[in-house]
Amino acid sequence: MPAPRFSLRQLHYFVTVAELGSIRDASSLLNVSQTALSQALSELEREIGTTLLHRRRAIGANLTSAGTMLLGRARAVLDAAGDFEAAAQNWEHELAGRLGVSCYSTLSPFLAARLLGRFREEHPMVRIDFRDSSAERMAADLRQGRCELGLTYEIGLDDDICRERLYWVRPHLILPAVHPLASRTEIALEDVVDEPLILYDVPPAAANTLGMFARLGLTPRISYRTENFELVRSLVGGGFGYSLLLQQPSADVAHDGSSVVRRPISSDTGAFAIVIAWSDTVRLSKKAEVFKAFCKSVLAGGHRPEVKENSASGYETR
Repeated sequence: MPAPRFSLRQLHYFVTVAELGSIRDASSLLNVSQTALSQALSELEREIGTTLLHRRRAIGANLTSAGTMLLGRARAVLDAAGDFEAAAQNWEHELAGRLGVSCYSTLSPFLAARLLGRFREEHPMVRIDFRDSSAERMAADLRQGRCELGLTYEIGLDDDICRERLYWVRPHLILPAVHPLASRTEIALEDVVDEPLILYDVPPAAANTLGMFARLGLTPRISYRTENFELVRSLVGGGFGYSLLLQQPSADVAHDGSSVVRRPISSDTGAFAIVIAWSDTVRLSKKAEVFKAFCKSVLAGGHRPEVKENSASGYETR
């Protein structure tokens, strides 16, 4: 649809003059000069190719037949514009309508139902459009306005993405249930570095995992790479290697029925912040602000190791 060549202001001037029947009275009411008002009306008529008003100094301004026919439509356009403005203001202040929320793929199984169910109970008029996303797609959704908020790891976020920390997690090892080290209560990375690693190969998870080894001066032996979280667990359960993951499913059984165990890591792998994020170019709606505060209150009890609070990266050592 091509954009109209006239402005809402010109339509407003036309309707006001038509209602008052006088350029002078309309200019006084609108607080514009008679010259500026006449010029605006002439531009409107030129753009639409139709004379709307007969303007004579002695008898004022009278509607032409075209002006009479179009006056109602002009009022309808101005009313629609007023409705649009009111809807925009309500969007900022009312807890109703759509709210786009993106969530990093490995976090969504642990957070989605917990957050969405309770928020729906408290705010039934808000419809959460929840997107399970990669890190790249989430950043694009936030920047382009498809989602107002994102739930993700802080590490790897660009500077134009604002964030508030929700809680912290530490990585853990997952091993086949029959692994010789499975009986230990915690395991050092040095004890498994020579064994085959099943790498969860999505950003930023892969870089996080390899960075843990690098900070300890270790080089893992990668045997498989996969972007499927449950395939990592199935390969581990099948005896193809071990893996490092941040999220901890409650069940110690992979999708294929094989058994895995998860163990804390005794090496200093650090902790990683889970955040709620948004673009620095977007002013959050009232709905988004309320959802952000809701997430902070619900997730405040998440695992929070003793870490420093001054890190800008979202990664901390003990």
